[in-house]
Amino acid sequence: MRPYFPLSPIGIGTRDVECLSSFLHRIAVAHGVTRYQFISHLQRWWAAASGEHLPRCEELRWDGYSPNVAIALTALRHALGQTLDGTTLIALRHACAGNCIGSIKHERSWCPRCFEEDIAAGRPAYDRLLWRIQGMERCSTHRLRLFHVCGHCGSGQTRDRAQVEMHVCSLCGESLSTPLHKRDFIAEPSFGEAQTECLVENLASLSEVAENPLRKFFSRVDVTDRELFKEVGDIFHARHHPTRPQLTSLVAVATFFNVDMVQLLIEPEEAATQATLRIGNATPHRMRRPSSHLRKARTLWFKSQLVEAIAAGPPYASTAEFCRTRDYSVTAARNSFPNLTSELSEKHLAWSNAVAKMHLKDATIALKRLNASRDQLTLKSFTRLIARESGAPLHMVRKLIDSKKGA
Repeated sequence: MRPYFPLSPIGIGTRDVECLSSFLHRIAVAHGVTRYQFISHLQRWWAAASGEHLPRCEELRWDGYSPNVAIALTALRHALGQTLDGTTLIALRHACAGNCIGSIKHERSWCPRCFEEDIAAGRPAYDRLLWRIQGMERCSTHRLRLFHVCGHCGSGQTRDRAQVEMHVCSLCGESLSTPLHKRDFIAEPSFGEAQTECLVENLASLSEVAENPLRKFFSRVDVTDRELFKEVGDIFHARHHPTRPQLTSLVAVATFFNVDMVQLLIEPEEAATQATLRIGNATPHRMRRPSSHLRKARTLWFKSQLVEAIAAGPPYASTAEFCRTRDYSVTAARNSFPNLTSELSEKHLAWSNAVAKMHLKDATIALKRLNASRDQLTLKSFTRLIARESGAPLHMVRKLIDSKKGA
């Protein structure tokens, strides 16, 4: 007998396949718990059932191809009786860089129109795996840019709360299907969009991936290193033709040479032969990679973002949150800009403390005002009532009630 309710991911084998982090959220809500609680229970169950340890992946990194994701997929396959490999990039674990850089975004993003269509169709709103992949900046179906913060409160959707649907903000409770503006429409596809969609659509059936796909591809392709670096950009860092490149590098090469992404992974030599056919106008059209992918330009852009964020005033994001929303490494930010990141952290701490004091004051007032209804409600309901009336977080209200009880 399996320990959990049966629940199937949406869109397996299609371009709109649900990502694993979205599926885990939905199955946790079905059990009336948070995703953290569900994963904690899964850890204990897997240890008892197999004697093996299930590592705790970062909340929004379940959709990649790291060794931890492979262990989680094995545990979920035994717990649910179904294969969820197609909801992640696990098929690329032997073809892409082991550090998983250039694969999954640090933040959650979504298309508000897709959420509206999910609700209208009578299915639960869910996050697509496409939205989680780096380089995907728009929804090709609705030609809309992907949102990454709530249009009402401006918060990123990284909090884990039970009974919060995917199309609802986890902080303010408003719909993420915010009113759209003209600037939200993007008519032209972003660089690598078609190749990434092709990859996601075939993930469920992508089992045999060639080793060293880029090295095999460039051993047959008719192009010089000088031309490649000029057009595609700095995708190989300090090495030429790495054994296991980043996913963004594979997408860039597939886009530049106009080859099928799946064929590049499975039959790289054949893809190279077809990419360099000299048959007049049938020569593939090569797209130059956007300059924003270049390391120096991106570093200067991030520095300007830091300066603007510090000068803009509160609310201040933490360094980790600031980097996550801009898809930038925290370590690289602190090493490159130690003074700016330290200043941002100090301002965030001061602002957070001020907000916490304000919330504590409001919660204390609400507790005195509503104390008469305390005996009529359960402790859990009373805590939520105080939190809702004061706007203070639940953990602060619990601590306040416990301190009053002890007094």
